[in-house]
Amino acid sequence: MRKTIVLSICLIMATLFSSQAQTATSQTFFQPTQTSTSFNFKTASASILTKENALMNNYNYGSGTKSKAYLEQKVKKYHKMKIAGIVLASLGGAALVGTVAGSVVLGRRVNLYEDDGTSFLRTYGMAVGGTFLTAALLGPGISLAIIGSKKEKKYKEQLAQK
Repeated sequence: MRKTIVLSICLIMATLFSSQAQTATSQTFFQPTQTSTSFNFKTASASILTKENALMNNYNYGSGTKSKAYLEQKVKKYHKMKIAGIVLASLGGAALVGTVAGSVVLGRRVNLYEDDGTSFLRTYGMAVGGTFLTAALLGPGISLAIIGSKKEKKYKEQLAQK
């Protein structure tokens, strides 16, 4: 009872403080007497528009060739990605087998007529938890393995042409 009262008081205080902060912020931000700053594009300095200050002037769009070191780096990166995907998918398969086997073993031991229900809940919890673990490992694992394999093959072909 005391915990609920203390929790209620804390929630009320937090609500009051947040509403006060919101009111203070909106009052200081939206003052009607404050002048606003504007930017006039017609009088902008010509130095902003020069080639030295342009943001994208250093990129060469016409080259299109990639160095051998760049391609080798990409092959290594996607090989590691493929291996990580295979490992995750293997762990997901092991989790699936463990979940099914554990659920079957615990499910055979459950006696719903004499038990208070904890064995059933333990079995059900293991099945649900194992399912989430399996999905969390298999989903990204298969995706990483497929994408890593395709990209590795693509960059290996480009590397072979050099």
